[in-house]
Amino acid sequence: MGLRKLAAMISTVNDYAILKWPIIIICFSITLLSFILLLSFTSDKWYSYDLIDVRHTIVHPNKTTQFTDLLEYGSFGLWFICIHKYKDQIIKCDTWTQETRPQYFNVILILLTCTLYLAYLAIFPCWVLLILILYNTNNRYMIYINAFIWIALLFFLFITVILAAILIINSLTKMHSPGRFFIDRFYISFHSSGGIHYLILATTLASICFLLSVVTLIWKTFIEMKIIELEGELLKQLSDENFQPIWNRPIPIPSTTTEFGANHEEPPPYNLYYEPNN
Repeated sequence: MGLRKLAAMISTVNDYAILKWPIIIICFSITLLSFILLLSFTSDKWYSYDLIDVRHTIVHPNKTTQFTDLLEYGSFGLWFICIHKYKDQIIKCDTWTQETRPQYFNVILILLTCTLYLAYLAIFPCWVLLILILYNTNNRYMIYINAFIWIALLFFLFITVILAAILIINSLTKMHSPGRFFIDRFYISFHSSGGIHYLILATTLASICFLLSVVTLIWKTFIEMKIIELEGELLKQLSDENFQPIWNRPIPIPSTTTEFGANHEEPPPYNLYYEPNN
């Protein structure tokens, strides 16, 4: 019974039922986006690094230099830094403070916190919009549908812009560019890791959600224009004095003459079987 009710609900006939398909994609995308942003926010692997002592090198015949003395390696994110000494089996993790956090990471932390908050807020209007479209019998929820489409569109616009700004700010950090440098006799190289990859994926999903919201808004506008055009044609027909609705037109009934009907004789008159009382 539950599957029947669900099938009947999805196949509900209304002028805007086709909009449920982009909205379904948006709903699942924003839910996945929120989860990915949370993974990036809590990740301690935005960057991994290697610290090498440059005094121990090997110069190959092709004039390339290989550093052989690895002192330590590790990774860090917005909240933690984990350090693994080369000759030590224990990985030590410390919490960043506002003073020790790497370049621009304080700004990135604030922006990503706002983005995560907006992403979780955007989940509610998206799913409400889907429910309204599924139950939009006789177009009675169009006022609310218009409002929630614009709300979702603005949410995705802000989320996409902020995530793009985070990626731009991250590209300005010394870990990203040049990504490797010397400090005294030490050589440090950085590599982007899982947290950055999650952030790029989240930005892609936010862009897709924003584009789908724009497509939904344009699609809805086309449907409204089509409805207005059909209503105008109907009013034009009704205002025509010579117009006759189809329900008032005479419908000829075709004759159904059969072989039995062609050979059928007229029944005898009723008076033939009537015997008057004497």
